[in-house]
Amino acid sequence: MSTTRSLGTRSWLKSTFPKNIMCSPRTEPRLTRPRNVQEFCKENMASFWPTDFWPSSSPNVNPLDFAVWGFLEGKTKKKNSHPPHHQQGWDNMSEDFIKTSCASVRPRIEAIIRNNGGCSE
Repeated sequence: MSTTRSLGTRSWLKSTFPKNIMCSPRTEPRLTRPRNVQEFCKENMASFWPTDFWPSSSPNVNPLDFAVWGFLEGKTKKKNSHPPHHQQGWDNMSEDFIKTSCASVRPRIEAIIRNNGGCSE
């Protein structure tokens, strides 16, 4: 993803999630270990769901699973291919696609809750 697109996505995230709880291993070095990530989230997020609350695999609510990998595989015409084959796909991924994919997570979670954990699609 280009630096310009990355910066545009970051500004969208900040405007969409105004509490500004965004971090990465670069800004929070302790977040390189799963236990530390859980502790950080419990300390900093009012509505945090711990790992034992969330299903172990939720491809219907993970943007990488329901949107990004399909997009990249469609662009490369190679199933299960890995970088560098995906680099061109990443470079061609629009900011709107990323925003739309991320924005659809909450409605997907709400649909799962309405269906008592059942299929949402």
